Amino acid sequence: DDRAKLLNQCRALQMFKRDVRLAENTLNKQDDIISEMKSPAHTPEVRIKKLHTFEKLTALAEAKLDTLKVTAHTLIDDDHYASNEIKDIMDSLQTRHAENLASAEEAEDAIREAKRLQKFLDDCGELTQWLKENADSLSEESLRDPSTYPALMKRHDALKSELTNNEPQFDQIKAEGANINDITNNPMVESNVEELQKAFDDLNDLLEEKEKDLQKAEKARIAEEKLQDLKVLVADLDTALSSQILALILVVLNR
Repeated sequence: DDRAKLLNQCRALQMFKRDVRLAENTLNKQDDIISEMKSPAHTPEVRIKKLHTFEKLTALAEAKLDTLKVTAHTLIDDDHYASNEIKDIMDSLQTRHAENLASAEEAEDAIREAKRLQKFLDDCGELTQWLKENADSLSEESLRDPSTYPALMKRHDALKSELTNNEPQFDQIKAEGANINDITNNPMVESNVEELQKAFDDLNDLLEEKEKDLQKAEKARIAEEKLQDLKVLVADLDTALSSQILALILVVLNR
């Protein structure tokens, strides 16, 4: 009976350790996924996918650990000769699993911060590009053709309106950059905010300069137009006076 009991316990221990190895394999996969979740080489989107994979592995690991707990308690309750070893194995697995969960939580926080940073960089870059593109377009404006002045005025008014509408987003992006910088102290954040501020100031300054130039040109156009009208009037008067003088001369000669 003792030999049979010992043989059954040996078999039970082998099966227990087989299941332990399967659980360890799952925990090893958790380790690999956590490393990828923490890797800055991956985009936030990729790291989020890794997080979802980790969550599936966690469910699998917990199911295996729950089964092992039942088996371990049964073996220990049956006064298994390796009860202490079984208990140590379970303690080690549970500790490792808990550490993986804590590490994954840290990685998840890092992923959220990385995603937040990426969104800030995307929003900041998009607005900066829009400001620069409009500045480039303004720089190419020409005042050579007076017939284009009304269209240019409408364009300037529309651009001023767009700038006003974008100011809340501009302020929001700067505030978000300051908040992120307080947490991460990332030099990339500060440089992007500075570039955005410069693009915003440059466009406003250029728009103001272009408006002044356009106003001067429009005044000059109006003055030239009045001058031409005056010349036509003088010419008409001169023609009329010449005709009257000629008529008087003819009247005198015919007497």
